[in-house]
Amino acid sequence: MLKVSRFIAVALVATGLSSDAAAQGFDNRRLFFGGGLSQNSVSNFDNATGFQIFGGYNFPALARNFYVDAEAGYMDTGKFKRSFPVIGTVETKAKGLWGSGGSLPSGNCSAASDTTSATTTASCSA
Repeated sequence: MLKVSRFIAVALVATGLSSDAAAQGFDNRRLFFGGGLSQNSVSNFDNATGFQIFGGYNFPALARNFYVDAEAGYMDTGKFKRSFPVIGTVETKAKGLWGSGGSLPSGNCSAASDTTSATTTASCSA
């Protein structure tokens, strides 16, 4: 029953986003899709192989220098396993749907990454 509820929720969100896109003049070139595989680790558990798929839409400018993106996806971490002498094997995993959105200013933008401290700095000027 929970899977059916999730499917209905995703369908309703997709319908809402497609209605907004149609009202603004839908452009297939603004769609994006992606996916990935990952090797995940948790302390004291065997490693697990996970995956992710996602898609989104970059909406046309809503106002001067104001752009909005919407993105949704599904991720699965894979199964983490650990064996105990008395109780046997324990398994755990994380999976689910996610969504995000954001806005970006337009203009001259640049970004600089510092891999030693895992930080990214971005700056924009009109």
